[in-house]
Amino acid sequence: MTINRFALVSAAAACALSTTPALGQDGSPPDVSPTQAEPPAAKPKLAPKPKPRPLAVPAATAGPAKAAEPAAASDEAKRLERIERALGDSGILASSPETSVEQQNRLKTQLAQLEEQRRSLEAAIRGGLDAESVKAALTELQRKSEALTRSLAQLDAEQTAQAQPLKSPLALRLEAVEAAIARLEQAHAQPAPTTAEPAATPRPATTQSAASASPGPSLGHAGWKDGFFVESADANYSLRIFGLLDFKFAYQSVLGDVDEFAFSAPFARFGLKGNLFSKSFKYLFLAELGKGSAQLQYYYGDYTLVPDYFAVRVGQQQRPFSRLYLVPIGKGQFVSANPTLKAFGDATDLGLELHNGQPTFEYTVGMFNGTTSKSTFTGNAVVDPLTGKGSVQGGAFANVPKRFQPAFVARVGFNHGGIEPYTESDLEGGGFRAAVGAAGYMAFDLDDDKASSLRGTVDALIKCRGFSTNLAVYAASKQSGAAFGDRALEATGLSVQAGYLVAARVEPVVRYAAVLPKGAHNDLHDLTAGANVYFFKHALKWQNDFGIRMLPQGAQTARSYLYESQLQFTF
Repeated sequence: MTINRFALVSAAAACALSTTPALGQDGSPPDVSPTQAEPPAAKPKLAPKPKPRPLAVPAATAGPAKAAEPAAASDEAKRLERIERALGDSGILASSPETSVEQQNRLKTQLAQLEEQRRSLEAAIRGGLDAESVKAALTELQRKSEALTRSLAQLDAEQTAQAQPLKSPLALRLEAVEAAIARLEQAHAQPAPTTAEPAATPRPATTQSAASASPGPSLGHAGWKDGFFVESADANYSLRIFGLLDFKFAYQSVLGDVDEFAFSAPFARFGLKGNLFSKSFKYLFLAELGKGSAQLQYYYGDYTLVPDYFAVRVGQQQRPFSRLYLVPIGKGQFVSANPTLKAFGDATDLGLELHNGQPTFEYTVGMFNGTTSKSTFTGNAVVDPLTGKGSVQGGAFANVPKRFQPAFVARVGFNHGGIEPYTESDLEGGGFRAAVGAAGYMAFDLDDDKASSLRGTVDALIKCRGFSTNLAVYAASKQSGAAFGDRALEATGLSVQAGYLVAARVEPVVRYAAVLPKGAHNDLHDLTAGANVYFFKHALKWQNDFGIRMLPQGAQTARSYLYESQLQFTF
């Protein structure tokens, strides 16, 4: 049987108002006045085309007061309350109109929520989030905050300049009831729906789907911010796709050897990052596909226990040693790698790290395998004595050492002026900013191979109005005796580079690097100059380097020349 919702609503309202003349039989409101104390003796006849009649205004504006006005006003209030209750229970009466004070409180609450979101984003940036990826969100938050502030100021001005007093709460309630009755009559005047198909039977509450009974995270929004992303409404779940693609042409001339030149794709990286369960738990996964085979570059989970003070990161990651290595590949000034990175052991590794992100004062302490993330082959080979050829009988590739000999790395730093401490060019612009840091690397001789290691570095980065310079010095010692404390200087190193951004587009750069082994005649000197063209900052840039590398070769110095041109796209 088809159930008419309007009939149910009308019956509920009539039942609730049976003791008062709240509604006539035609569905229109009665002619309520301050002096009406008794209901009319006869019911009004049905009108062919009912029209809503306006409710009377409060006694203060309705006309001369009568002797029975106080009692009538009390009855008015009671009848109005019953009308509101009946219409509200039926879902016909909308919520009471918002007063100016309520509107102000709502706007202030929204403004406080926007401010909390802004503080959360700034804390995330200090915790390691790429500032460029949330720059648009911060701008949007600022725009909304300014709009709310203007709305609040406008409300204050209107209240101050208003000549007439605000409507009384009773007048507002009467207007709301009158509007609800008009909607009721309009719905009643519409033709009833056809009954060609039976009405759908309401689903019992006990048969609700599991999704509604146990709601999960709902999709908040998706879009593009330096990469495609999706995020839940509460921002506790997010996923961002990012990557880096290089296309390079290189020409190398080595004294006494054949010149080499070719196209290559040195980096083709694809990754996923975001957060799970809450904004405090972040994850990152990055694979390298550009060197002929797939290789896992990074994967880790990072949980922030106390923002700007304490976080834990577990997985395969960069050892936090030199600043030059911690700068992402896509945000460097040069195509070719700095020779000091390999000489002093910068690498990715499996391990555990404690850190506090990148606030004004930063620290990182970590324990790692000490074997880098590259796989090595361990197995057995059998050599044929007649042919001299060998065959592998068993083995496997792995980056986990058979015997644990951990490496401990610690780094501290100080960042001034809101600098981005791990990007080399000054694309963000601004006044004087600086970052200084120091790091140490220590690998004990736990396997008694007399090969423990100690390394240290001090570095500094300065940026000011398009100019940037990066300085780093290194020192390493090796074990020279049976005990860990028996040490000798192994090598020292130096790196200095600088660049200047012209018209926010072109950046000439220059670099000098040296690795100086102690007591050996194989000092390495590298001098490189180049120019970068930024089409969309680091997202799309064209880099050109020309370098001279000098190495001793007997009594002479061998020079190799290298020209590299690279187009790089990051997202």
